[in-house]
Amino acid sequence: MTLVPVSADTLAKLQPGGRVLNYTCPMPEHSDVTLDKPGKCPKRGMTLIPVMEPPPAPEAAKHEHQH
Repeated sequence: MTLVPVSADTLAKLQPGGRVLNYTCPMPEHSDVTLDKPGKCPKRGMTLIPVMEPPPAPEAAKHEHQH
């Protein structure tokens, strides 16, 4: 894996914060696995990853769609 430096503004867009909705398996074949707390996938033991609440739409995008 290659790590790429990013600015604080870019990082804020990539990691918007917000609420964790649930935790799921990173394997697409196991997308049906959802738990309410961190842990391991019961199918293969992989570490579950958080699914975050989507960030609010930017103000500019809201105004563009109101034509």
